[in-house]
Amino acid sequence: MDRFYSNNENEKLFYIEVNWITNEVNFQHKNNPNFKIEFMLRNALATAKRIQIIKEVITEENWSKHLIFDDFKQLRIKIIQKLIETDETFIKIKQHYL
Repeated sequence: MDRFYSNNENEKLFYIEVNWITNEVNFQHKNNPNFKIEFMLRNALATAKRIQIIKEVITEENWSKHLIFDDFKQLRIKIIQKLIETDETFIKIKQHYL
């Protein structure tokens, strides 16, 4: 059964989930029973922008061009987790791997 939660464009009401099996990225409302405290809450616009970046990380490889890593799959997972759990910019997250 679908739940309806109130929506406000400015409040930080949304978090991002990734299905690692299907590589699907979705947003959920903070009142969703699956919400975990480590998820960063964002407003609607910030959530949409972050989802766009996560989809790029999932579907492309050129973002990793100058990064140092042993296992690309593990790097991808770590980067996406940081994008979900922090407010760090994508550029700042990648700098950890230079």
